[in-house]
Amino acid sequence: MASLIGGYHGSSGNTAMITQPLPSTSCSNEKSFLDCFAEHSGQLVKTESPNIVCTVLPPHWRCNKTLPIAFKVFSFGDVPDGAKVSLLAGNDENYCAELRNSTAVMKDRIARFNDLRFVGRSGRGKMLCLTITVATHPPQVATYSRAIKVTVDGPREPRRHRRPEPSAFEQIAAVAAAANTREMAE
Repeated sequence: MASLIGGYHGSSGNTAMITQPLPSTSCSNEKSFLDCFAEHSGQLVKTESPNIVCTVLPPHWRCNKTLPIAFKVFSFGDVPDGAKVSLLAGNDENYCAELRNSTAVMKDRIARFNDLRFVGRSGRGKMLCLTITVATHPPQVATYSRAIKVTVDGPREPRRHRRPEPSAFEQIAAVAAAANTREMAE
């Protein structure tokens, strides 16, 4: 059975499409697992691990603010129910950004992070990389590169580059030039 799951990663502008066939699940609740994928089509992104996908994070977010939707991690591999899933975030400037509510438990191969908060900031113009660790034997580690930009004030309108106010000297020069032009016209 082949399934197509599309994901858009807004920060890098790349579309990550998952086109490989879904492995058959040994889970007794296979129908609900596949229904969940259908429910999230267009909202999933590949990680650097072939067995793990996750929901897309917003490209830019405010620190210590709850995400608009719950972050979910999906596993294609053999992961038992109750396996602990933990998240770490960092980049070259902030190697271990602080996260709140960054652990969840796998249930039917889905880990749901209800109130995930990025407390640590990514830095000016920088993105955080998210590391997903599933506590199995051996552990499964996945990386979601350029996952999210976290700043103090969050996304905002770009600054308008207006022309600076002319100085007093420039104003006097403009009035004198206008007067000179009028005199020449008469």
